[in-house]
Amino acid sequence: MMFLGLEGTLSLGMALFIASVAGGIVVAVAGAARIVQLRSNARKVRMLHKRG
Repeated sequence: MMFLGLEGTLSLGMALFIASVAGGIVVAVAGAARIVQLRSNARKVRMLHKRG
């Protein structure tokens, strides 16, 4: 089997494990980006309320 220029064999269980770990990493990165975005927005709102 050839994928992205790599050739070899992989058991179904290992392929599913790798896919689940990769999916978890994608979800964690997206969640962290959203948390940073919300914290930044909250900081801006606090500064606007302090000013008046």
